[in-house]
Amino acid sequence: MSYAAQKRLADEISTVLADARYEWSHSSHARSLSVEDFMVRFLTRFIQSKLGDKPQPEAPKGMKIWAGGKPAPWGMGKSVGRGRRLKPQRLADWQALIGWEWRKLHGTTCFEGPVEIECLFHVTRPHLDLDNLLKAAIDGLKDIAFRDDDRVYKVTATKLPPPEEPCEKFEPGMELALSCYRGPAFDSHIPS
Repeated sequence: MSYAAQKRLADEISTVLADARYEWSHSSHARSLSVEDFMVRFLTRFIQSKLGDKPQPEAPKGMKIWAGGKPAPWGMGKSVGRGRRLKPQRLADWQALIGWEWRKLHGTTCFEGPVEIECLFHVTRPHLDLDNLLKAAIDGLKDIAFRDDDRVYKVTATKLPPPEEPCEKFEPGMELALSCYRGPAFDSHIPS
């Protein structure tokens, strides 16, 4: 086995173990298994998938999409009583477009473990809040690219206003890259 293949396998095992630690530490059920037993289950599934018993697609690093159109910020929406709110239509359309663009390029690939997101928003209105643009994008990918937004461990976001020179071509939209989070060890997230 070449060094590159060994390194790739070691990275995959490290990701599987990080996913197991994450799942164990964020479980809402009473923990009947130790973290070691939980990790053995995850490793067993990983080995079975490598042996062909249950093939799983390998998550590529940096899956990217482009969503064209004016990015819509996250908003509270209109109150309809009893604490319920209707999502603004512009936001619902924007999030549907993000989900559609993801499915078009990446199908049903869904990251199981921690992820990191990099967003570049091309906006026509520079006064839009960057955090609200980001929240709308993350919610648009929830249950499509990853299970829940608590899986997002690292975010890089930039907001680009239109150029001052009108002769330059400017297209509003959002560039997004999603990849497995490979940050600090997860040992610090596990309660003792």
